[in-house]
Amino acid sequence: MTLKEFEEKHRDDTKGFCACVVDLQGNLFDCSKGHLEALLELNGDKKLEDIPTDVSPLFYMLKETGAIVVDYESQVCSGAISQKQQSTLSSLSRMGMISMNLKDIHGKIKL
Repeated sequence: MTLKEFEEKHRDDTKGFCACVVDLQGNLFDCSKGHLEALLELNGDKKLEDIPTDVSPLFYMLKETGAIVVDYESQVCSGAISQKQQSTLSSLSRMGMISMNLKDIHGKIKL
């Protein structure tokens, strides 16, 4: 969904923020089933059993998709992020939906 759609959907949330994933185009995906499930769906419904057993499934999917997982207190990516992702994160921060704290796990796993 777009940033505007996300903002409208979560405007009245008592928590003020719902966890999400930001794809390379800056689109947001709700994580009602969790970040890993959203990343798997983003990558064409890849299955857990398709992921090598010697790496973190979440880190693996971050590397595969180029997406960013977002919670209020931190955001996690693998390597450089796109300009559209940066713009979406900046907007979420300005709206008070996240506390900007981007962490890069790039180089922590070998694919």
